[in-house]
Amino acid sequence: MKKAFLFLLLGGTLVTANAQTADEVVTKHIEALGGKEKLLTLKTLVREGALNYQGMEIPLVLSAEQSKGFRMEINVMGTKGYQVVTPTAGWQYMPFQGSTSVEDMKEDEVKESQDDLDIQGELLDYATKGHKVELAGKEKMDGAECFKLKFTDKNGRVKQIFIDASTYYINKVIATSKAGGEEKTSELGYSNYKKTTDGFIIAHTLTRPEGEVNFEKISTNTTIPEDAFKPAK
Repeated sequence: MKKAFLFLLLGGTLVTANAQTADEVVTKHIEALGGKEKLLTLKTLVREGALNYQGMEIPLVLSAEQSKGFRMEINVMGTKGYQVVTPTAGWQYMPFQGSTSVEDMKEDEVKESQDDLDIQGELLDYATKGHKVELAGKEKMDGAECFKLKFTDKNGRVKQIFIDASTYYINKVIATSKAGGEEKTSELGYSNYKKTTDGFIIAHTLTRPEGEVNFEKISTNTTIPEDAFKPAK
């Protein structure tokens, strides 16, 4: 009787543990977003909204094409700037920060920005992309119980990805980088998930240290001009 009870106890423990492997969490995350086949159809993503910075609304537009390029356009009190990143290079023009011409981004800054090019999600087919994922237990994050994943990308950059245990949506990402020769930690929160008109589930609110970004309009699989990912003043 005792042996049978012990077997059931251990068996139940093993089943619970197996249900919480990194791959199991990643699979449920992908399913929560509509499934692998759906995500693979996402080719372009354009998000239009504003950053609330110290009570000031700063309009911005984020445009990206899968594995090809990312562009951020920002308007600070009527002065426009932008940043462009491709798989091999990056440029920025930020006149409100003192720039008078287009500047090349440093090599390490370009590498740190590569995740912006993967709009289908880094966790989708992560091993094929050269990334590694480990389950580091559970942790409370902003009041929600989350699975904590240690994500190491193909360039060696490490992130802690927190996935809500009830929705399997990403709650927060904490990344450590060495851009500019200094080790830095950045946090990015994801919330207000909504389904787009063509069925993609995307966070409409991003929480950054400098403020909250709210997207009023999100377009998927629309045409992005060819010159969007090229440097131009």
